[in-house]
Amino acid sequence: MDTDRVAGVARKVGGKVESAVGDLSGDAKLQGDGLVDQALGTVQNVAGQARDTLRDVAGQAGGMAQDALARGRDALPDGANQAYRDGRAMVSDQVRESPLNALLIAGAAGYAIAWLIHGRK
Repeated sequence: MDTDRVAGVARKVGGKVESAVGDLSGDAKLQGDGLVDQALGTVQNVAGQARDTLRDVAGQAGGMAQDALARGRDALPDGANQAYRDGRAMVSDQVRESPLNALLIAGAAGYAIAWLIHGRK
């Protein structure tokens, strides 16, 4: 659980107490401060929930990608599976030997794909 969720709930509860004390004492400033703290606590809680959700989704995406890779690898015929391993080893060697070139090629490929998808405007 994200710490913002706990802090947000605590701030919201504190704001409710502050607002109630303002109501009882007739202090409009204290009542307003309490309402502000309630709203900020709600926002902080929602932000924490969003972070928790993103963390969960990211964890699931990694596992799903590994599963898809394993299934794809297992679905290949024996000859294609060997070609996949050979190609992967060759690319890995090239990246180790010159990582800057690999980065430039990957960037250019990404740019080209984005250009093809979105087109020129």
